[in-house]
Amino acid sequence: MTDDLTATFMTALSACGGSCFVVSPEELADAVAAIVGEPGLVLVGPELGSLERELLARGVDARPGCSGEPAPATAPSVAPTAAADFADAATRATCGITGALFGIAASGTVAIDSRGGNAGLLSCLPPHHIVVLSERLMERDLTAALGVLAREASDGGAGFVLISGPSRTSDIEMMSVLGVHGPLRLDVVVVRGER
Repeated sequence: MTDDLTATFMTALSACGGSCFVVSPEELADAVAAIVGEPGLVLVGPELGSLERELLARGVDARPGCSGEPAPATAPSVAPTAAADFADAATRATCGITGALFGIAASGTVAIDSRGGNAGLLSCLPPHHIVVLSERLMERDLTAALGVLAREASDGGAGFVLISGPSRTSDIEMMSVLGVHGPLRLDVVVVRGER
């Protein structure tokens, strides 16, 4: 069943202009380092802290994708004293790496949790976005995904971004233009098994 969902996800994401790679947990850091490619600043979401360390060990300039200590639920996700430093890093980053709440196989969509850790910024500010998605979090379609979001909302609110492919717009003389409102490139790394 998960193989079918992953294959459907890969096809749908490709149709939207994104790329998908399927790896084992042991292959994740090498695969992400290869996808990052050229040297540049890479910001890694806090939910992927061990990946940040593994990328550093592979020579990737990986840094935390948030500033300061985790903030209380009532405070902004960026500590005011470090906000300027983080904003500077976010504007210079060539790649942002986030985890995902889930994937939607039918549309090749990933849901990014935007409640904390600056995942919203990491998913839209750098020109390249890499999403690490556990295969066990793959949902068949939007109806199934809405059930997940309803559970998330009942556990203290939901804040999420749905992403299907690189950023594009067609409002400029009716021509499709990539990267105007977000990344030029989206890669999803589906991880089989537990990490």
